[in-house]
Amino acid sequence: MSLTREELQDLFLAGKIAHLALDQIEKHLKPGISISALYDSIVRIITRKEGVNLAFPPNISVNECAAHDTAAPDPMEKRTVSRKALIKIDIGANVNG
Repeated sequence: MSLTREELQDLFLAGKIAHLALDQIEKHLKPGISISALYDSIVRIITRKEGVNLAFPPNISVNECAAHDTAAPDPMEKRTVSRKALIKIDIGANVNG
């Protein structure tokens, strides 16, 4: 499978957006923030540029949950980030795809 120059540029840009998004998300990680609010921030940060979407729902895993805990926007989601919580965030961006 060959990719065009434009497809390669889109893949590179998607990786760059995801990398920069993680840097920005770190600023939102404060004790007391809800997982739902963190999820919303991730979505906003990644999708603010035209043509950019989530590659998959953001995964925000807390403490003993190792991976793939997807905190979809849910009014019943009551978890918050504690001061000593171990937070794992898995995100991806999709550009023009």
